[in-house]
Amino acid sequence: DNSTDEASFNIQWSTDGSTWSPLTTVDADVTTYRDASLTEGTRRYYRVQATNTYGDSHYSSVSSARTLPTAPTNLVLTSINGPEAVLTWQDNSAIESNYYVETRVDGSWIQQSFAGDSTTGTIEREFKPSTNYSFRVRAYAGWPNYLSSNYSNVVDVSTSAWPETPSGLTATAISDTQIDLTWTDNSTDEASFNIQWSTDGSTWSPLTTVDADVTTYRDASLTEGTRRYYRVQATNTYGDSHYSSVSSARTLPTAPTNLVLTSINGPEAVLTWQDNSAIESNYYVETRVDGSWIQQSFAGDSTTGTIEREFKPSTNYSFRVRAYAGWPNYLSSNYSNVVDVSTSAWPETPSGLTATAISDTQIDLTWTDNSTDEASFNIQWSTDGSTWSPLTTVDADVTTY
Repeated sequence: DNSTDEASFNIQWSTDGSTWSPLTTVDADVTTYRDASLTEGTRRYYRVQATNTYGDSHYSSVSSARTLPTAPTNLVLTSINGPEAVLTWQDNSAIESNYYVETRVDGSWIQQSFAGDSTTGTIEREFKPSTNYSFRVRAYAGWPNYLSSNYSNVVDVSTSAWPETPSGLTATAISDTQIDLTWTDNSTDEASFNIQWSTDGSTWSPLTTVDADVTTYRDASLTEGTRRYYRVQATNTYGDSHYSSVSSARTLPTAPTNLVLTSINGPEAVLTWQDNSAIESNYYVETRVDGSWIQQSFAGDSTTGTIEREFKPSTNYSFRVRAYAGWPNYLSSNYSNVVDVSTSAWPETPSGLTATAISDTQIDLTWTDNSTDEASFNIQWSTDGSTWSPLTTVDADVTTY
């Protein structure tokens, strides 16, 4: 009020800020007015004019506002336990685009959005036992309004003494059919643990229930290369805890079996095995040499492998094989049976072979004889150092050709 001599104030309203109509007149010195004749989402423009017996002032600047969405009412908490709280409310608005349900946690309000036509909402978060929580809801109208209603009634609750949430869940694949689960029991009063499984970490199904104080479980009903997600929940007569963190594992390829050493001599060992996997990309055949395992890869559809390396006479060797599944699994199976062998007393390997061209038609060979019990020497030749053919056989103790 910028005047000391007004007799009254004329208030006008408009739907567009251009065409104006009288709203009411208030007494001198009055500086407030409540327009209470509107409906939700209504835009109104206003201007005020002072007047006395000498005439009317100019109009004030224009101000506008839009009424809020109609607030929801009758908020009710229908259930609450460790992983979720379920609430219902009365939807009273025709213009809302969504509802914000808010939970007071440790003194702060945290909101979660639900569709505008909702009259119920499930708050998925960890609710601790024997703890105070509060809930409220309000409507929100998006474009072109961008308005929030007033809040509903507040619902307060003190949760029951359900168990503490298990932690540290770990899933470990131990074979092509089995995944082992372990977790930490953080409660002293659980009655049991509920275990759930999922193929995608989103949609969950019950797997089993185990007794109080149990912290391990083996899921033994799977097939090779199966991905499983798991979560665990403690429960007692007061309710259910929140779910543990999620852990997942993929079962291993089915291991090969019946590994057999069919032959072994100085330059190679030949093995066969049973291929039992449908997802392997290759096989790793491993040889234990001087206490260390050395691997060699073979194609995934192989059932035989030739290990080309120097095998010494009168020496112990071991062999094993496992399947490997590449992208997108990157999994190795358990090992096959181990085959142990002690090689026969064949001769020691010759060394120091030297080939010397001595003419346009002749190449001389010399080598060192490292054995005392050879019967002869086999000489082979190649055009590329890769593909070999027999050349000749010379007698024991001969070291030239």
